[in-house]
Amino acid sequence: MRLVTLAFGAVVAVIFTASLFGGGAETGVMSGLGRLIPGPQGVPSQAAASYDLKSGINWRWTRNLAHGCAAWSANERWAGVTLLVGSRCERQRQSGLLEGRGLTHLSFEDSLEFQGYWPWSSELYSKLLVFDEKGMIKTVLPCPYTLTAGQIGDMRTVATEAYAKAETDAERRVLARVRQRLAALTGVGLASGQSGCTDFTGRYDVPLPKYDSWRR
Repeated sequence: MRLVTLAFGAVVAVIFTASLFGGGAETGVMSGLGRLIPGPQGVPSQAAASYDLKSGINWRWTRNLAHGCAAWSANERWAGVTLLVGSRCERQRQSGLLEGRGLTHLSFEDSLEFQGYWPWSSELYSKLLVFDEKGMIKTVLPCPYTLTAGQIGDMRTVATEAYAKAETDAERRVLARVRQRLAALTGVGLASGQSGCTDFTGRYDVPLPKYDSWRR
């Protein structure tokens, strides 16, 4: 079911954002591999490798942009990019988290998840769940927030800058899909995810065809 896929994607998103810049024992990340291990196809040469107990070897790299930061993480199976508006990558490394306004796109999830524009918590998300008579999740209510034209425009600017600085075809494919979804975004009618509001517009009970903008 799509709900299961969304839940898995949300868990991956949490792992992705929490460990992008490495961490200690609490994150399960072993840094220090650096550039000793070449990445799979699509990963640029400057990416640094680290080992995560949850997902194996990950390659991570960032690029400062004129109006924000592009932060990447990839492994043998998929990649994710977070685009932050008005934030330098150095500041994110210091905090160890991807904080600020922007979006995250996981290559196997054909959607964008937005962050930093509204308050969000697991408690708020739990209030949006609708259960059936058996206590199973039936559906999730829509996101209670909207994005303004200005906020969408800022994300489009950062996505365009990230695309211009991309070095591999795989990066460009991922960012091209981000730009396509941003171009179609109106800011209203967003869906609710465990980690924030998304532009997902499908049905939760209908499986989606396999999609991966990184490996195509």
